[in-house]
Amino acid sequence: MNKSTKTILITAGICITAGLVISAIAIRLNGKNPSKAATYKQMTANITEDFSNLNVTEISNSITILPSSDGNVNIEYWDSDEYEHDIRVEGDTLVIEYKDTGAWYEHINIDIPWLNKGGFEEHDTIIYLPEGEYGNLDIEGVSSDISISDGYSFGNVSINTVSGAINTGDSSLNGSVEINSTSGNVSIANASESVDINTVSGNVTLNDSSLSSSLEVNTTSGKVTLNNVSASFTSVNTISGNMNFTDFASDDTDVGTTSGSLNATVIGSYHISTGTVSGNMNINCDNMSDGAEFSFSSTSGDLTITQA
Repeated sequence: MNKSTKTILITAGICITAGLVISAIAIRLNGKNPSKAATYKQMTANITEDFSNLNVTEISNSITILPSSDGNVNIEYWDSDEYEHDIRVEGDTLVIEYKDTGAWYEHINIDIPWLNKGGFEEHDTIIYLPEGEYGNLDIEGVSSDISISDGYSFGNVSINTVSGAINTGDSSLNGSVEINSTSGNVSIANASESVDINTVSGNVTLNDSSLSSSLEVNTTSGKVTLNNVSASFTSVNTISGNMNFTDFASDDTDVGTTSGSLNATVIGSYHISTGTVSGNMNINCDNMSDGAEFSFSSTSGDLTITQA
């Protein structure tokens, strides 16, 4: 391709892009008051149908599950002309779904102050739920903080968010638990089957859980804390996040880190495999009788094993 042809193509691309931007501005301004901000109204939904499972999808709101004071299911949320919720019972599932009803061109982010007066505002979504046993819990959020009060029991739990914190309180998690977050801290307890947690910089805390299956935690720089936890198989991997295990038991444990440290107090019989580049490992065992196995690989990190 010669230089003149390349110049023509670049110029054409610039012109097309400029035309699209101008068209978007014109469409957005047509019939709208650009200085008018979105108006939000608090809404309440009362659910009278029976259900077992919960499926919640939010874009930026905090999501909180609290005990109902009157024994009914009530949901408090916020809607505007462009941002609405669809709340319904489908089969045995309560669905709370955020919907963006605005036109596509209203989401083009053009940094013109007088043009961008409206937009999304963050508000809390509160689910007042009678305490007791429920089926599966599925929550999808973006920057949503997710908080679940004590007094509930759920089956399988799936929670996905980008930067929001996740805290399930002391509610029982009886099925498989899968949590994915980028920078939000994760704190769960009372899990009894399997737990799979993936995060980049968020801290991970798991308390008082006896897992019949596996525990897997993957993080980049987040701290991993396990208190009174047992599992048939455990895998914890981090790059620079420190790990602290207290009263930890697992038939087979695999711990990997680049520079993070491990401080662990382990109980029962165990097979522990650890690998590090420069992080130090300190493991305190209640019993180092026959059957206790340790495998350790390191570049410059130290391993210390002691018996309580």
